[in-house]
Amino acid sequence: TNKGIKIGLVTDERKSKFEDKFAKMSEISLQMASLSISPTKADRHGIKIAKDGILRSADEILTQKDVNMSKIRGIWPEIKDFGLEIDEQIEINSHYRGYLKKQNADILAFKRDENLLIPDNIDYNSQYLYLVYSMS
Repeated sequence: TNKGIKIGLVTDERKSKFEDKFAKMSEISLQMASLSISPTKADRHGIKIAKDGILRSADEILTQKDVNMSKIRGIWPEIKDFGLEIDEQIEINSHYRGYLKKQNADILAFKRDENLLIPDNIDYNSQYLYLVYSMS
């Protein structure tokens, strides 16, 4: 929708709805980023995270399995509630964020490997034998 707005393909009504939804989601996201909880307190709310003493933001807690906005508001009731549609979109964005981070890490690793130079004089047979013997 944002790209459509930029090139003039979106009606004013649709643009207004999109901008309203985006503003509400941004407000909740900013609020969630500023709220944090310890692993011990999270455990008291039934959320299992590493007991490493590191505070997690509400946004990070939402990425955990079986955590939704209802559970988040059980911990932080001050988080604005704009309705189910907004909450569902916040949840979807949060859950996919983890996948996107992993994909970006995979892309960086692939690019590093892609730039790896293999010497012209490498003897693949001896390297293979070395690997086989070193793995046993």
